[in-house]
Amino acid sequence: MKMSIVCAGMMLIAGQGVWAGELAVKADSLDQQWSVGGKSRWVKQKESRIGSDVANEVSGAVTPFELPDLGEDAVSHVELTFHVIGSNLGNLDNKLEIHADLLAPYSEAVSSVAISEKCLDGDMLLDNAVEISTRTKKGEFTLSGEALTAFVKRAYADGGAGKYLVLTLVADVPNHVAKYLTVASADHPDSAVHPVLKIVTKALAPAPAE
Repeated sequence: MKMSIVCAGMMLIAGQGVWAGELAVKADSLDQQWSVGGKSRWVKQKESRIGSDVANEVSGAVTPFELPDLGEDAVSHVELTFHVIGSNLGNLDNKLEIHADLLAPYSEAVSSVAISEKCLDGDMLLDNAVEISTRTKKGEFTLSGEALTAFVKRAYADGGAGKYLVLTLVADVPNHVAKYLTVASADHPDSAVHPVLKIVTKALAPAPAE
């Protein structure tokens, strides 16, 4: 597995003398679709289905991000961006939840069901984040919140650099029929729609003199 990071530059926070930067961390290519009953498990596929891939079974996306070394910088803000690329919804009307856990190591050999159940027993980071309904349009969704940022801050405080932040995207309630929202995975041929975790950092050292 290879970490993919895009540095989005640096900026000076006005009035604070604090230099900040942005890191765009792409999801690991071993992201997986899972279902509670284990009837569906996709690894290295271009998409994942959130809702019920199989009738009466919750399915979702297990999306790992390898946390980079931030050096002396501190986490200021975190955002998750993913792309909805299709759906099979019918009259489905659910909401998207995002749960998280910190794993080391993360590998394809680890059962997606075990990972998802571990995440679901862990922290709920975002609730009612996105509608999973016929009103949901294709396109980019960027989610943030105090809980997501706080979780990543705690991860780094516990030596999280090099470990995997694993986010499980799942519907809030199970469906009795196979209805789902389709999101692009890290293996989608169009890299522009890969899931990305943006980490905004701040350095508490004084800004360089002009």
